Amino acid sequence: MGTPISPLPPAWVALPGPLRDAILRALDGFAGRRAEADADSPAGVSGAPVVTLLGCDGDATRVTVRALLSHMIWHAAQSGSDWFDHQFYVCTAVFAGGVLVSEAIVHHRLVNVSEYAEQTHYDRAAAVAQVVSELRAVAGDAAAR
Repeated sequence: MGTPISPLPPAWVALPGPLRDAILRALDGFAGRRAEADADSPAGVSGAPVVTLLGCDGDATRVTVRALLSHMIWHAAQSGSDWFDHQFYVCTAVFAGGVLVSEAIVHHRLVNVSEYAEQTHYDRAAAVAQVVSELRAVAGDAAAR
């Protein structure tokens, strides 16, 4: 999992450590499977998928977790001009008694990155942080209504 961007939701911090670990393993699994599904031939996953916690509601009995799943897909062009797709998905997963009862993964954004940009100035972590900030702002706006 990528480093969760602070502040961590109080409901997340209050969960027992073993439950948090199990949820993180499930989220990592979702991210890995989603990345592999996006990596159609002749493309491949570039680097490890990243999971960033967006929100958490509930308690150890029943908890809903929202996370951003992101990964880079490398496309090898025969012409020599490779490119990358930085994919972003929002995952909502519900756990009851520590068991996954539902999951929804929705595509949020695709950023096309040239080979030159990826090698010289594209900052994956900054792109993730920007999307997280936008999603949290939207969630905050919705909660204020």
